[in-house]
Amino acid sequence: MITIDEEGNQLLKLDIDQNSWEELLNTYTVNLSKPFPYEDDIYFSSGLTGIENIYKLDLTNRQVEQISNARFGAFDPAVYEDTLYFSNYDVNGYEIWKTPLKEKLGRPVTFPKKVNRPSKAEYDKAYVRQLLDSSISIKPKYNSFFWNKLIHSYGWFPLVFPPELGIELNTLNLERSFKSTIGVNYNLNEKIVQTNIRGSYAKFFTILNAGVQIQSRNIDQPGQVYDIDSLLEQDFKETIFGAGIELPLRLTQGIYHANLNIKLDFNHHQIEENKPLAVPYSFDVLNVSATFSRLRQAARRQVKPPFGQYINAHYKKGLDAASPAQFFLWGQLFFPGFYKTHSLYFRGSYENNEVIGRYRYLSLFRSSRGYVYYPFRESYLISVNYELPIAYPDFYIRGFLGVGRIRFNGFFDYAKGQANDWMQLQRSYGGEFIFDLRLFRAFNMDVKLQFIKVQDHPGSQRPFVFGIAVETFE
Repeated sequence: MITIDEEGNQLLKLDIDQNSWEELLNTYTVNLSKPFPYEDDIYFSSGLTGIENIYKLDLTNRQVEQISNARFGAFDPAVYEDTLYFSNYDVNGYEIWKTPLKEKLGRPVTFPKKVNRPSKAEYDKAYVRQLLDSSISIKPKYNSFFWNKLIHSYGWFPLVFPPELGIELNTLNLERSFKSTIGVNYNLNEKIVQTNIRGSYAKFFTILNAGVQIQSRNIDQPGQVYDIDSLLEQDFKETIFGAGIELPLRLTQGIYHANLNIKLDFNHHQIEENKPLAVPYSFDVLNVSATFSRLRQAARRQVKPPFGQYINAHYKKGLDAASPAQFFLWGQLFFPGFYKTHSLYFRGSYENNEVIGRYRYLSLFRSSRGYVYYPFRESYLISVNYELPIAYPDFYIRGFLGVGRIRFNGFFDYAKGQANDWMQLQRSYGGEFIFDLRLFRAFNMDVKLQFIKVQDHPGSQRPFVFGIAVETFE
């Protein structure tokens, strides 16, 4: 059996007759799992090389050999009639493989031995004694016990969630229970800059959030003529104070990963205006959002999950009759393509952004590709996509940039928006070359070279659009 304690992972043998334990293998840093005894050998799984593979321990000489050399992982060994069976993971998902034991299969390997390391409790006591030693000079600004327990800066992180782009500086305390963030975002719809400061406390099962956001907005609203040429501009500064609670739930974890995240926020809006907005200068808003995902595990060469669903919903409502409401819904459905690495997926979104006077909430809606954003009161989008890999250049500039894969996506977008009595249809189709990039060995991003044919409104839209877009950043 496998045991785990502060000294590491052990493979143990229990003698039932003698009621005694015998240690067969011990390692401090490497996992051991699923032991299967057969004659004078024990087969097991381990991630010694960073990838799970099958290993064999010879009980006669305690020599360990690596049996499998799977690219993505091998698990769950079992032996029947001198044949080794195990689960192998590749581009097709999980498959059962077998190999005869009569062949010389393995190569000798060495597992790292147990080391004598202090337990966490012993380390904490020694650290506190060191801090309390009067002979040690401590600079309170950086090295005090309280400061290190409170906050620790761990770096910046780009944010790419169209229609918003931004960058954040994150800090985290040593207990990893409190996170603070300072960020700057740019909204592509309204072309405004947002500054925000947030804090999250996750000592308990739920996450407590609080923050403030400042933005200078320029709202365009359709005038009485009800066409896009009669937009009325409105400049004002908006400050939003917020606090709320978040409940992250992991529903299932196996072939399908299912997650549910629920957030409830209470926001207070303050407006400093240059022109009358016909909305109160301050009002309170209740914001409820939920995100559900159920995605089948994808092999590395698959461009998207072979099956899955993703749904994100937001509802925002002022607590008095003079403030507006907003409802936004966005989702994706994934299906396998004609080949095992291809993907057919659908995207859809809907937004109802109520206007009070000339004020509305910041829009979350993305128009059809190739079209300029318009401030619709109600809008929806349906998109069909077929994506496939076309090349694996594996090109890297050391420490800076890597290009792992190039994909192609063909799409058709259909959207419709309405403001007052004016309605616009937005249809486009085209293709995208998508480059899977890795920056500074830390961030994964998709950069797209787009060719878009716009079908509607040739007078106000270019019929052909070439562009560069950044879709995801992880």
